Amino acid sequence: MIKKNKEIEITEENIFANDILGRETEIENLSDLIFSTDEALTMSINANWGAGKTTFIKLWKKYLQNKYKINSIYFSAWEDDFSKEPLVSILGEIDNYIKENFKSE
Repeated sequence: MIKKNKEIEITEENIFANDILGRETEIENLSDLIFSTDEALTMSINANWGAGKTTFIKLWKKYLQNKYKINSIYFSAWEDDFSKEPLVSILGEIDNYIKENFKSE
């Protein structure tokens, strides 16, 4: 049986308040790196299971939203692995984002 780690609470007031691993500096530096180039960029976040990759991504997503007003879509291929066609799952997340963020008239 796989036991999922408890997710940390990410608050609007201080997104890093409950981050006991101190990822704020890495997220700031990574954001600076991305915004310092106009070139295409590919990155990979690699670590053992349970090392905090998902939490890092969720903290970074909230950081970009708060500091730069950049909205993004969080998609976990592992959590959304219920379809034989991965594109269907990704399009579903995009559809949810549009419905939550844009009003139809």
